[in-house]
Amino acid sequence: MTFLELCQHLRREAGVSGVGPTAVTDQTGEYKRLVEWIKLAWLEIQQLRPDWRFMWASGAFNTVVGQADYTQGDLGVDADNFDLGSFVLTETNGKRTLRYLSYREWKLHYGAETLTNNVPTIVTDLPNESIRLTVPPDDVYPVTFDYYRAPQTLAANTDEPWLPDRYHWLIVYKAMMYYAGYEDAKEVLVDATMRWNPLFDALETTQLPKIGFGHTPLGDE
Repeated sequence: MTFLELCQHLRREAGVSGVGPTAVTDQTGEYKRLVEWIKLAWLEIQQLRPDWRFMWASGAFNTVVGQADYTQGDLGVDADNFDLGSFVLTETNGKRTLRYLSYREWKLHYGAETLTNNVPTIVTDLPNESIRLTVPPDDVYPVTFDYYRAPQTLAANTDEPWLPDRYHWLIVYKAMMYYAGYEDAKEVLVDATMRWNPLFDALETTQLPKIGFGHTPLGDE
């Protein structure tokens, strides 16, 4: 469903009079609240967990000789968090997974050193949401990585949530809860909650990482 369709479904499910909204912009009064509640509901769902599968994406960049630090702009992403065990560097002899060190560990082991250019073997995440390679690259190396996207904000009529289609109704149900709180509509709250619970359980089952065994935690290689 599009942003506009979600708003229209919310109007119908909440029992709001009228036939709109016909757009998500330039609304006033109750229709404006419906639009804002859909927008807020989608943001809240995204922020419930940092590792939703529907928020996952992959990226790639080329290192710059002598440059150890890379902002999200350098990487071409808007990331909420990186999978810091996923950075893979390609060099002449093949590919290597960069070992992850926390920034605290990096400062302890390398913070006082003057590092010369070489093939990077380590990656760390900086407090400003950039990443750092150790050591600074001595050549241009392709690097691939995985990350979880920063939350999506719905803005235009045709914007579609990253959520799989079969779960789009969760956005409507969550927005119905906001409506119910505003209007003190207990019957709407009960209806929304009853419909939310089983669908959200299904979302967690399919859209959270699978539990595995024998995995080596990041940074413990």
